[in-house]
Amino acid sequence: FTIPSETPCAEPHAGCCGGWGLETPGYPIEVVYELPDFASGILFFDEGQGINANALITASNPVSINVHLLRDPSIETDISIVSNDALPEIEFQLPRAVLVGETLFLKAQAEDDLGIAAVEFWLDGQRIGRRLQAPYELSLPVTQDMEGHQLIIWSIAYDSAGQMTKSTDQLVVVEKEKSVDVPSFELEKPKNSQRIVEATPYLLQVASDLGEKDDAASSSGISYVEFFSDGKKIAESFFPSSKRGKIRITQEKSITLKCGERRRRHPISARMRPVSISMHESTPTAPMQTLMQN
Repeated sequence: FTIPSETPCAEPHAGCCGGWGLETPGYPIEVVYELPDFASGILFFDEGQGINANALITASNPVSINVHLLRDPSIETDISIVSNDALPEIEFQLPRAVLVGETLFLKAQAEDDLGIAAVEFWLDGQRIGRRLQAPYELSLPVTQDMEGHQLIIWSIAYDSAGQMTKSTDQLVVVEKEKSVDVPSFELEKPKNSQRIVEATPYLLQVASDLGEKDDAASSSGISYVEFFSDGKKIAESFFPSSKRGKIRITQEKSITLKCGERRRRHPISARMRPVSISMHESTPTAPMQTLMQN
């Protein structure tokens, strides 16, 4: 490849050109860099960055390139090129807190100019995992004995040359699992083994006992109710029985219930024993056989 080392000019130089004493009209001084054939896959030229290497070249075994002027190849020299392997880069972030019973997912992003050989995960000075290829991930169950502890976790990336880069330490606080009392309730409708006529609506109803009239509670504690049929959500209600949800069915289904409060991280739920309902093709008839007095 050729690198212009001086801006081309139209006027002759006064006395010399580039300090070489050339009495000649102005011309661009172009420098030619010649690579040996074996180095064509190792070194390359970038106009913005110059000579770059995509492999490690040690000082004990450098690559020699020839440099000479385009117009006068007799003005030349050899330059020994050595390339140092850059350190690997790694990004590693964790949440500040985790609850007992949860799983803490460790995930690192590692890069290197030659290649990543391995990524390790460390907890409180002990290595807890090693990954040899992407994705560099590890799952850490948070157990009861970790409650109240501050976990110090970091990761280390190794490149193919054995160089390493350690991430910043991540401090994670293990908090106690939050418990919430589920309000008591009863699924009143439909009844177990209740028969429903095909393509007709049926009522889904949940009741909660607020106590005696004089001492009744002001609220059941239920924020909303979700109704499920064969594992699939079919209805929900955010209001008491003054606004009841209805649904039409076309085949036999089982209804289960899940209810709880809306929470950002830890929704609570309660599941009761399923009830079954059967479907009939049409409204059943009962012929009158005897008319009795009164």
